[in-house]
Amino acid sequence: LSTPFPFSTMNMVRIRRIMEMRKELAAPPLLPPKLKKSSLEAVDKSPRDIVIFHFQLRNSTISFPRPLLLSIHESESGGREGPWKLSAFSDRFELPLNDFVDLPSVFSIQFEFEIVQPMKIELCIDKEDSPIAFCIFSLSQVINTRRLTLPFISPSRGEEVAILDITFSLKFPPPPFQIQFEVRDLSRKFISDSSTLSVLVHEIREGNESFRSEAVRVTNSRINWRPFCIFIGDELEVIIITLLLRDEKSKSELIIGETQTTLSQLERDCIEGKVYQLNRRGDGGEGRRVIGLLEPLRVSPLPIHSFLHFISSGTSLHLSFAIDFSSPNEEEISSCLSLDAEFIIRSIGGCVEDYLNKSISALGFAGRIPPVDRESQQFCLSLDTNPYCDSVDSVVSCLHGSMEKVLPSRVAHLSHVIYYVSKLAIHANLRRSTANTQYFILVIVTRGAIDDLKEVVQAVIFASKAPISILFVGMGERKKDELDRLGRGGTRISYQGRRVTRDLVNFIDLKEVSRKGENGWEDGNSLSEAALSRVPSQLTAYLSKTTSSMRNPSRSRGFGSMTSVDSEQNDEKERRSRMEYGRRRRIDGEDMGGRWTLPSAGDPTEEEERRGRSPERSSHRCVSSLVRDVRSMSIASEKEERIFRKNRHDFPTF
Repeated sequence: LSTPFPFSTMNMVRIRRIMEMRKELAAPPLLPPKLKKSSLEAVDKSPRDIVIFHFQLRNSTISFPRPLLLSIHESESGGREGPWKLSAFSDRFELPLNDFVDLPSVFSIQFEFEIVQPMKIELCIDKEDSPIAFCIFSLSQVINTRRLTLPFISPSRGEEVAILDITFSLKFPPPPFQIQFEVRDLSRKFISDSSTLSVLVHEIREGNESFRSEAVRVTNSRINWRPFCIFIGDELEVIIITLLLRDEKSKSELIIGETQTTLSQLERDCIEGKVYQLNRRGDGGEGRRVIGLLEPLRVSPLPIHSFLHFISSGTSLHLSFAIDFSSPNEEEISSCLSLDAEFIIRSIGGCVEDYLNKSISALGFAGRIPPVDRESQQFCLSLDTNPYCDSVDSVVSCLHGSMEKVLPSRVAHLSHVIYYVSKLAIHANLRRSTANTQYFILVIVTRGAIDDLKEVVQAVIFASKAPISILFVGMGERKKDELDRLGRGGTRISYQGRRVTRDLVNFIDLKEVSRKGENGWEDGNSLSEAALSRVPSQLTAYLSKTTSSMRNPSRSRGFGSMTSVDSEQNDEKERRSRMEYGRRRRIDGEDMGGRWTLPSAGDPTEEEERRGRSPERSSHRCVSSLVRDVRSMSIASEKEERIFRKNRHDFPTF
């Protein structure tokens, strides 16, 4: 007896489910595993950019009989209220009435994007005297405006004493060097089969370890290590290159050879093909013995741009906030979570606000929006169709208004806002050149629950091709292990063979970086420092990659350095050359292999004799076919020309 149809269908459904479960069990995990804390907490050792200040005082309303000086103070707490720490004094100068004085290169400071750097300048007669006037500004204001004009205000009278113009210049750190070494002719006296070799590079002045290579097992007479990058502040600084021997059985390290040089000398020797002798001290401490030769295979500086290089060249920032309204029991949103979200917005937004040249986009997700309490995973925080706000204060006011009207949802889908802001970043840069890129920073304030983890991973992979950085900031008491693994994934995030092209994600838990006092959260600088610490490197990595892959602007249609007149002239030349090429093809038939060449009206061919056709009739037929082919070619050429003219205007202009 055959099995009834319903039972066979049910069996096939069960088999399919079992196969799907086996595939899911055999598939790799969605999130990469956690790394060790030592590798996670690695600090970026690259040197920071130096900002040099230039001052100009003018329009003095008071005549000063004695020379003056400026005292520069930095804020210790990161706020404009102080306390202030004295950093430097300027040289003495005279300020005539209604005149100006230039003070170049008065003060320099290291640039830090992740914290607010307020500064206070006081106008004094002596170093110990009370200030005559003062002004307060932040470093981000100077960088964003290029030239900042501030009034010097008298603390006693509250009147304007003079005007201070602040400009700056940048001192970029020396570029890193990419180096690759090879060791040959090594003495095998101290090397066993279970030992490995590694190279150690450090500066002789500081003594700190600058680089340690991977351990390589000795298999032949030549030993190569992978290329590495090293940051040295001065090319003339003496560096020590040490060869370390490690025995895998005893787990002990032994210095078997070393040599000294400088980066500039190492670069010249690499070009000339010179080698270095690896010397080892004798057992008695006297004399040196050569145990092998060290050859630099590659020593070249890397053209790596810094964050300030792109910001000063025209790159702008755009900030987006996405607030989580979810709740596991669909209870009302507590006031504590509202205060936490406000603290996060003010801490991160206050640090980035000076770099923004446009409004801030504010979104919400995992809420039931009025008037029908419809569940939405992406809506404007202002409960309108416009997601943009003018300032951080307007974002906070929209947040409080939404907290009163929006009801929480049980599920939270984060992928919708990631896709939305990623597409905003892509569309905002379609008609922009690389020098004027608008880079987006998406801050997702969440309670830690991810109900669409698979979609979030795919959204992050999609966003890695857009100019965007994604910051997950956790609040509340829920566990956030999945967000932690996602934020620490870096370039290891993948799904079904697709992998992120760069590092763009970071995760911060509010409880771990800030402390909560009686009046709310304290120390907003620590939150912004932890959240924005990886944004400069992410922006630099993305723009460096897109800049290197860009075509030559002078040879590309619609790009910056080519004017509209040049573009029209080139288009006209190209159109004429195409018309001339089509005319030659119609007349000569050069691309058809002689198909359009007229045959001679001589004796008939064997084929014509067999068919009984005369050569005159064959020639007439050939001429007729030639005319038809010429007409069809002319029509095709005109059609080609119309398509070319139409597509010529479809190029994006930047």
